[in-house]
Amino acid sequence: MDSIKAENAAQVETLMGELADQKEDNKLIKKEREMEVERLRDDIQRAKEDSADIVHKISSDLEQAREELKDTKSERDEILQKLKEELEKAKFERDRDVLELKKMLQHKEDESEKIYDRLHSQNKDLNEKNLKLNNRINEYEQLMDALKNEVRDAQIARSQFERDSKFT
Repeated sequence: MDSIKAENAAQVETLMGELADQKEDNKLIKKEREMEVERLRDDIQRAKEDSADIVHKISSDLEQAREELKDTKSERDEILQKLKEELEKAKFERDRDVLELKKMLQHKEDESEKIYDRLHSQNKDLNEKNLKLNNRINEYEQLMDALKNEVRDAQIARSQFERDSKFT
């Protein structure tokens, strides 16, 4: 029994040593954890400060972007307005030019029609004169044919007369 007591006492002493080591380890772990918690708190604080800086920078950038967007929209609106004005001006000029061209074309068509009518009238007069001249030419040709026939008849008669005079 003494041996059991001694054995138990040795085990208790071993366990007490282990418990003391465990307590020492626990103190070290607790100290490490406290240092870790302190480091994490510092990290969290730095992260809060960094995020506040980041949030402030993002807010500033966002506000600047909004201002730039307003400026860009304003510039775009001005450009659009100028383009609209130029388009309206171009349309007006095109319409004016088209109207002028239509008037000019109508004037040219009227002139062309007058010239056509004049040429048609001149052509008609020339055709009538040509017809009269052709009729005269035909009359003269008929007269020439008649004169040729008379000259031939006269030559035949003269030849006959000369033959007859030779025989008599």
